[in-house]
Amino acid sequence: MNNISKIKIEIITKQNIPININNPVLNYIQDKDRKGNRLFAKVYYDDVEIGRGVILDFYKQFEIIEDFGEPHTRVVSFDYHGTTKYKNTHLGNMVYRIKNFKNPSIDKDEREHYIQEFTAIFEAYLSSLEEKTDNLKLSYIPSSTKIPDEITSNLSKTSKKEIVKIVDKNPHDTIDSKSITTFEESLKHATKKYIFNDKKIKENNKSQYLIIDDVFGNGSSIFTVLKKLYDTTHMLNYFLIVVKDVKR
Repeated sequence: MNNISKIKIEIITKQNIPININNPVLNYIQDKDRKGNRLFAKVYYDDVEIGRGVILDFYKQFEIIEDFGEPHTRVVSFDYHGTTKYKNTHLGNMVYRIKNFKNPSIDKDEREHYIQEFTAIFEAYLSSLEEKTDNLKLSYIPSSTKIPDEITSNLSKTSKKEIVKIVDKNPHDTIDSKSITTFEESLKHATKKYIFNDKKIKENNKSQYLIIDDVFGNGSSIFTVLKKLYDTTHMLNYFLIVVKDVKR
């Protein structure tokens, strides 16, 4: 079992940052001198950097408000015919539509447009990463949206990089992740939610990985995958994620 006191996640951005988030391992750092608007993330265990990644944007738009002297983060919302709606970012809205428009689902061409837009942005980061690594493999964290699966497939076709499926969802896990409220509970759940292919990890123990995911929640999923890889490869691994949940 991982020691939660040894886990640290830093997210650095020039954007405004959420505050007073109930996540003991996450630290936002605002750097207004950064050139780009993406979120740069570093994941540590026991003061060793085990993962480094880029998150394209926050999922929803938010603001910092002061409530009787106590500042906190509020997701921007509005009332629509008696229902509270939240304002998503540009990329967040794409993820939202794929995730939540089920019956009926969004048009096939609209979905493909979104996937291609995510892929095109990720391709630039992959090209940069290829210059720094000698034996880079692609992988992804399975999602019900299939967004990571499809982006990874597209990246593999254009870059000729091998996909190594090192993690899958446990079909017997029936716990609703939305019912979990703390990072500690989420971390424990991640050990049951995911199944790792130890054989493939050991076969590729000289490789570094680029992990694709759709939503960074509180960080328990990406940490679990990065830590599993580091325990075998003892190397820094990388990740690209479309959006970051604001209040986790």
